Amino acid sequence: MKINLDKNSRKFITIDVEQAGKTHTLKYFEKNTKQIDSIKKAYKAQDENLDEFALSQFKENLVGDEDVKNELFAYYEENGNIYEFAQECTEALGKLKKKA
Repeated sequence: MKINLDKNSRKFITIDVEQAGKTHTLKYFEKNTKQIDSIKKAYKAQDENLDEFALSQFKENLVGDEDVKNELFAYYEENGNIYEFAQECTEALGKLKKKA
């Protein structure tokens, strides 16, 4: 078995966001081991802020133009459910991992 220790080898999906007639691409990366371990600890401790913690990890793994990210979160705050959107992104990433 050969393992490539390249820090850029994390799996990700791309999310195209249309803003003012222009299309911007964000990348949503899979969680790393530290993030998985920290969310497991929060779950075991029955942390009441688990949703906010998971959302902060989603924001951390969403990479791209900060203005576009802020507008995306503002949009979902007023017009949708950001938690549901984060779950959809995670599911799409899981489907990508199954294909690989």
